[in-house]
Parts: sequence; C-alpha cells; structure tokens
Amino acid sequence: MDPERAADVRAVVTSLSRRYGRAQAYFFGEQGGGSGWLVAEQDAVLRRRSATERTGDADLAMGSPLPEELTAGLEEGLTPKDSEDDWESFATYLAPVLAGRLGVSPYDLEPTTPVRGAGFTALTPYAREHGHPATGAYAI
Repeated sequence: MDPERAADVRAVVTSLSRRYGRAQAYFFGEQGGGSGWLVAEQDAVLRRRSATERTGDADLAMGSPLPEELTAGLEEGLTPKDSEDDWESFATYLAPVLAGRLGVSPYDLEPTTPVRGAGFTALTPYAREHGHPATGAYAI
C-alpha cells in the first residue's frame, strides 16, 4: 500500500461503501511485495492494513484485525501467543486469502466462473490522472 496514495484509496473505498454498503481494496505483490487491504462498510473503515515489510506500515493500520484475518492465521498454525513478527510475516501474503473470504479472490476467477450481479474496478484519483496500472487483468 503506497503511503502517498493511502488517502485517495480510503476516499474511493469509503465512497463506494456509502453507495453499495461494503467496499474493499487489496494490494498484493506476489514476488515479495507484500499485502494491503482496506475494508469499509457504510462510509466507515472497518480495517486497513499494510504488510509490506516497509517502515511505516504500522502507521497505515486502522481498525482491529478482522475475524477472517485471525481465522486464516489460526488455519496456518499461528496462535495468539506467536510473536508479532510471525503474524507480520504471515500478513505479507494475506490479501488474496482475505479477498476470497470477504468477496472474490482474483485467483478464483476463470472463464467458466459463474457470475451473478456486477463487479466494479474503481480507479483512484492518481490512476485516473496517470492511467491504470500496467499489471493485472482488467478485462474481466
């Protein structure tokens, strides 16, 4: 999660949650880039977390760990007694797991995936100005 764009992402996600009830944003750098997530409901941030092993990740945290975060850790063998470093290391890979538990993980989408309703990809003000990232699958 880019600290410079954190306010933009928060504004977009909370705005979407006002309109749709709940909205989420995720970051995942599969090759060691870490994870980040923001979950908002009815215009309020429930949880924001960045786990990228960069300094300042803790400054971005908002809200308490979601039950899905804790359950995922327990399923991987972590316990509440494990060190914060162990939980932090685990969190760097958590975004796709949370996306699947809270909605849809991009790893679960295939051409044959049944779909009902509509999904949205929202661009932050930065992405609207500079163009969407060159990575990822945007033609869903």
